[in-house]
Amino acid sequence: QGKVATLMAASPGELGGLRGLVTVRLILGNIGVTVLPTQVAVSKADQAFAADGTLADETAKKRVAAAVEELVRAATAFAAT
Repeated sequence: QGKVATLMAASPGELGGLRGLVTVRLILGNIGVTVLPTQVAVSKADQAFAADGTLADETAKKRVAAAVEELVRAATAFAAT
C-alpha cells in the first residue's frame, strides 16, 4: 500500500501483452497500489528490441520514456505526502 506503479508489457503478439495488463491493474489496485492510467504495450516484441536489449522503434522508446517520466513525477509526489 502507498505505492505507485505504471504498467508495461511486451509480447510477440499484435496487442503486446495488453490483455494481461488489465488483470495486473486489478490485482495491484486491490492491494492498495495506485496504478497510473498510462500504460505501454510493445507488440511484436520478438522484433522490437535491438541486440543490446534496447527498443529499436523510436515511437516505442518515446512511449516508454514518457511513462517512466510520469511514474517518477507521481512517485516523487507520493513520497512528499
